[in-house]
Amino acid sequence: MWKKNVLLFLLLNGCIIQDKKDDDFYQEYGDSLFKAPEEEHRFLKKGDDILKFISESKNNLHENITKIQCDQDFFNKSYSFDHIIHTTNEFGVTTVGGLGIVVNNLLQKLDKNYLFDIATPYYTPFESAYPLARKICEIEHIFNFEKITSEIFAAKGASGSEYFNVFFVRPSKGKYENIFSLQKNSAGTTGEHVYTFTKNSSLSERFLYFSSAAGIFFNFLASHPKYRLKIVHLHGYTGVIIPRYLSSMEKKNMKFILTLHSLNFDQGQFYHNVLMKGEANLCKIGINDADFIHMVSNFALKEGLSNNLQKSYGLSKLLQKANFLHKMQAIGNGIDNSEWRPYHNPKKLKTTLDSIEIDFSKHGTDDFDSDESYSEWKQRIKSHLKKLHYIKDENRPLFVFVGRFSREKGIDILDNAAELINSLGGSLIIMGADVGDVKSMEMLRTLSKKTNKLHLYVMKGDYKNEQVKNNIGNLIRAGSDFSFVPSREESFGLVPMEFFNFRSPCVASGVQGMQDYMIQINKENPNGNCFLFNIHKLETTLKHSIEEAISFYKEADSEKDIVRKNLFLKANEYDWSGISETFYSMYDHVASEEDR
Repeated sequence: MWKKNVLLFLLLNGCIIQDKKDDDFYQEYGDSLFKAPEEEHRFLKKGDDILKFISESKNNLHENITKIQCDQDFFNKSYSFDHIIHTTNEFGVTTVGGLGIVVNNLLQKLDKNYLFDIATPYYTPFESAYPLARKICEIEHIFNFEKITSEIFAAKGASGSEYFNVFFVRPSKGKYENIFSLQKNSAGTTGEHVYTFTKNSSLSERFLYFSSAAGIFFNFLASHPKYRLKIVHLHGYTGVIIPRYLSSMEKKNMKFILTLHSLNFDQGQFYHNVLMKGEANLCKIGINDADFIHMVSNFALKEGLSNNLQKSYGLSKLLQKANFLHKMQAIGNGIDNSEWRPYHNPKKLKTTLDSIEIDFSKHGTDDFDSDESYSEWKQRIKSHLKKLHYIKDENRPLFVFVGRFSREKGIDILDNAAELINSLGGSLIIMGADVGDVKSMEMLRTLSKKTNKLHLYVMKGDYKNEQVKNNIGNLIRAGSDFSFVPSREESFGLVPMEFFNFRSPCVASGVQGMQDYMIQINKENPNGNCFLFNIHKLETTLKHSIEEAISFYKEADSEKDIVRKNLFLKANEYDWSGISETFYSMYDHVASEEDR
């Protein structure tokens, strides 16, 4: 029953894309691309008058029936700055990939001009991660055309010497109380499943519910005289319908920024065949309603503006409009280099490498003042990895894959890559997370059976365990000679940057956002940082790129150190210390804009 009601909600709000399987687009591209037809969203064609009528009717409905009871002591504090709230499906223990890492770092690094809080679904892992979270608000509202009660919990998150509020949103007891309950995966953890269907709810249902409850909560915060909510920064599709839940008055008091962390076929679409054949595209709704669009790479921005359907996935008209109105900007993802430089953190140095004698303080600089070469340094780390049974031969060049086990990360390429790396004289370590992709996990199980005959180690699931991540992850990165990044989709690509901190170039597909910073290593270009292969021509280019990497490995240290120094400097370019200033500028621009 809930599906019919949610579909009716989407239909009334103009969120349904009609199914037109006989049009030219479908004939040319077929089902795989029909998810994003190159036409404006159907509700845009109906005109602003209908949009206004729907919004005002729904807002009046909410204003008449919504009841909010909040802990006044919690909101009694006066603030010197305006607030910005980030909404996300990934945060802390529910981080799956780049989106969660970026949001976590934003909250850690942004500490001036504004006060930053976060709102996220109250997934079950948060109950143990934040045992001191307390209920601060109770909301009676309509979801799925039913009257329900929702709860807002608050806890403190640390950002240096400052603290931010983490607002957790969930239904109270009743029909939807288990909507954010997650199943455990093969490693016994739950954070990887925030994007999967569970026995309790679908992804679309979770996103729509969160938009409903969080939107009404933000409506309260925007009207609060002391909290001063100025901007809601939406990450992905989690809260893209939130603007529809604000009263017309409060919507004027705040702005919405939408960060598109990826451009691909998955646009937060909700598939159905109950009321009509078609799709609900949350991404298009978010682009239309946002006051500003943020793309995470220059490449992503360029692709989004392209009229080529296979690049923009049908979003070009909306994005071109935003760009024309100067409401769109590319800011590359930042990386917290201190996280990957243990020599900047004595405590992490002790917990990470206390079992071997390595002077990180010298190798952490870019002037190479150590008596030991980087090759010798990495060789000693690999000797230790051999003792720990992660590799069989420390004299082989070490390639490392880090990422979630899914097709977009190239999990299906790893089998062939392992065979090639082994035959060409190298070793491969695979570290990743189970995200509920059944086919990918089956491929991985097949690959794991080859570890006895190949120079291969597969670390499944336990990689997400913090103890393993802190003690082994950095050690493997430090000992690596190359990262291996066979992604089919990569909005930016943080993994190569992690390895750049350890002076390890990458062997990579270089797709999408990675093009912003990847440069082929060759004799003529000392600024190179990677060996590229063509994801569409793997038969010929993958082997060649691995051969080039191993040839580089065999070069004299003096030749390699030129590249290694540039890797460190490239990572510095994307450190949050510089990137954060661009975010401040974006926030200032959006906050000062006149209402549309």
